[in-house]
Amino acid sequence: MRVNNPRVNVVIRDNKARVNVDMCVNKPRVNVVMRVNKARINVVIRVNKDRVNVVMRVNKARVNAVMRDNKARVNVDMRVNKARVNVVMRVNKARVNVVIRVNKARVNVVMRVNKARINVVMRINKARVNAVMRVNKGRVNVVIRDNKA
Repeated sequence: MRVNNPRVNVVIRDNKARVNVDMCVNKPRVNVVMRVNKARINVVIRVNKDRVNVVMRVNKARVNAVMRDNKARVNVDMRVNKARVNVVMRVNKARVNVVIRVNKARVNVVMRVNKARINVVMRINKARVNAVMRVNKGRVNVVIRDNKA
């Protein structure tokens, strides 16, 4: 795990599934890169003026979704190259809830961005990774819990 200013890079290996989480907490931007069962999921989320930008790559196919918060729930069900991607998002008061299923591997990402705090909860192959971050005057406090690792 690397902590360089407000940048945090977390690499976790579990059941031959690599999870690379790269986060930048600057003008609340969150960049999450994950690899699950040789299928790459690239999720870029920006929460600025209620705008959420999600970019995903699944089996060399790009899915780009741009959403604005209108107190509405967005449910996207897609099939890309025989890989099903189910994305459920709620954006209410800077909360983003993303549920992704790719190749029978479930990735559950829950994010909250409130007063420079980012809480990320992921479940990958029955392994839970909980990361809580606080950024105060350039200081980064990271708490990570990894079960069955």
